[in-house]
Amino acid sequence: ARELLHLFVSSTQPLVEDTRRFLDDGDTAEARETAHAAKGAGNSAGAFRFARYCADIETACAKGDLGTAQHLCPAMEAAFVEASAAVSEL
Repeated sequence: ARELLHLFVSSTQPLVEDTRRFLDDGDTAEARETAHAAKGAGNSAGAFRFARYCADIETACAKGDLGTAQHLCPAMEAAFVEASAAVSEL
């Protein structure tokens, strides 16, 4: 199980970074895709707070609401950092 959680961190970090980059670039379509993938990874790993922020970003992007998605991004990033820290303590 520990290995799977470490895999979650290593494979999801690029999704978090890509979501930020796409939102900074104003690309809601690509941000929606990366947020969706990150949401699935978070739910599978039990990082439910992180997954919820990803879902909220995905929804905002689907509505074309870039401002809301950008506003949510720091909270999503912080939740990922918290989940990563918890995994590193295992």
